[in-house]
Amino acid sequence: TTTPNIASIGSSTADLQIGQAGNGGGSAYLDGQIAEVVVYDSLLSDNNLSRLERYLGAKYNITIA
Repeated sequence: TTTPNIASIGSSTADLQIGQAGNGGGSAYLDGQIAEVVVYDSLLSDNNLSRLERYLGAKYNITIA
């Protein structure tokens, strides 16, 4: 199994960082904006993941392939 990347905040004055520091001297942090964060307490089934993708696609007018 693998552990997914997680976001954490160390203090109330810290910036939230999402991404992963690279081991090769670089980094891969998000360079953009986040409109919404969806949190579940369990892994989504393929069916529920598809339903979520369709919902968010319709909400933000994004075509989901």
